[in-house]
Amino acid sequence: RRTPADAMADVTRRIQLGESTVTVQIIILGGAYYVWAGDDQCMMDSLTLAIQTPYSEIPSARELLGSEPDTAARGTAARLARKLGVPVLLSLNVGEFDHTMMPLLEKELLSTLQGVINTA
Repeated sequence: RRTPADAMADVTRRIQLGESTVTVQIIILGGAYYVWAGDDQCMMDSLTLAIQTPYSEIPSARELLGSEPDTAARGTAARLARKLGVPVLLSLNVGEFDHTMMPLLEKELLSTLQGVINTA
């Protein structure tokens, strides 16, 4: 299994979730993953960083950009960081997205990230 430090990659794909289409862009940085997920507005209204620390099983997550706390992005980034074992920067900009689809979106993000890791 490759780590972010091994390679640099950039992947973009569109995911259909119910009636919504979410565009996902993943950039593997040296030692971290940057994930942008958004609608056709192509905005970047938020950015959340999640880092696994040696002090807790749950990664520490905090918004770096955005005027309001985004609990969906914070939780998703933390779970991705825990499962992947590296810091995750997540920009979640889905606007009118049906938020009951968040578990499916998170599953698709993880699957896409794992695919990038295995081919990088």
